Amino acid sequence: MKRPLTIVLALSLAGCAAPPPQTTSSRRPEVTIKTANVQKFRARAISRVLRKGGDLISETPSQLTFSRPIGTNGEIVYKWAMGNSWAWSPMAITTITFVTEGATTRIFAGGKMDMRNAFGGDQGMDARMGAGAQIQQSLEEVKAESDK
Repeated sequence: MKRPLTIVLALSLAGCAAPPPQTTSSRRPEVTIKTANVQKFRARAISRVLRKGGDLISETPSQLTFSRPIGTNGEIVYKWAMGNSWAWSPMAITTITFVTEGATTRIFAGGKMDMRNAFGGDQGMDARMGAGAQIQQSLEEVKAESDK
């Protein structure tokens, strides 16, 4: 009886471990490109997200916003974690923001989970900390593709 309880407790505590903070100057996912023209980066980012099953839901000159379903397994876990099995399917929302400073552009990205509960209210959470390293890696890959 002690062994299963110990395993459950250890797994519960492991899930609470916070990921390390971002090493960028803003402490959030970001890259800097050495041009004020962001069209090539924007095109690569849009293409990449669409290839991976996402949708472009908003586009302005300084920002792109995408949504993507998180998949059945992720949906089950997320609904369980949020305590609401009657909610609508959760979506991963990613926002990319472009800030031009002279001849360079800083590109920031952030993510959140968005879900509407059974009564239509928003029930979501910031995913930047948990997915920050993955978002950072994606930004760097898009930057490398854009530099070619």
